[in-house]
Amino acid sequence: MVKHVFEKELSFRMPQETLGSCGYQCRELYQDMVVVGLCGCTASGKSTLLSRLQQVVATTVVSCDDFYLPPVQCPRFDLNGLPWAGGTPPEAFLKRGNADTNVPAAVDWSRVIEALDAAQQHMPPPSVVVDGLLLFGDHPGARQVLSLCDHTVVLWTDERASLELCQRKYTRAHLGKPSYQERGVAPDDYAAYWEGYVWPAWLEHGASRIPADALRLDCTQPTATQLDQLLGTGWFPPAAHTR
Repeated sequence: MVKHVFEKELSFRMPQETLGSCGYQCRELYQDMVVVGLCGCTASGKSTLLSRLQQVVATTVVSCDDFYLPPVQCPRFDLNGLPWAGGTPPEAFLKRGNADTNVPAAVDWSRVIEALDAAQQHMPPPSVVVDGLLLFGDHPGARQVLSLCDHTVVLWTDERASLELCQRKYTRAHLGKPSYQERGVAPDDYAAYWEGYVWPAWLEHGASRIPADALRLDCTQPTATQLDQLLGTGWFPPAAHTR
């Protein structure tokens, strides 16, 4: 379904920055817990992996999905300009609207940091995982959150894997919402949406900005394999393991 060429990966190492200039807490305040940042394209399996992780490790998950701005406050994208098979957006996408939730400016990053503060202040767990599609984005708030992470993980997605992710997203219900297939969107129309909007956004805000030292987990591997690799890092205190 995805036809365009995968862009060359551009990895970089985040520069050291002070956090006080924006009024945020310094990393030293989280010294009693390990903070791990998890990023990956939509449908790459972040939620599934974290669900399994919480079954075997005492950890708190702070999901950036919980801190999106209201749609009216989000940036906009050209919904009508996508190459729809029928020439116009399907009804399901008209209902969705043109709020751009695939850019870092769509997330209220200050509330993400507040959630991290709360995890630290109220019976701090041995570890916290910050889960976000846009965690690596070029945005002051995203950079602040990333600077608080001791380690980073990416569910790696290449051009081959993007075909599988497109199919997953099309057929799978998520967060209590029916799948796009169940909402009556034709496969070709969803492919247009993925190719023209979702995938390019991941390339720009995720794939091209992966920290050089991030742990890469193949998103097409079984969740059990990903979990074993994650636990094998030693980032999660052994005393927290429950298996």
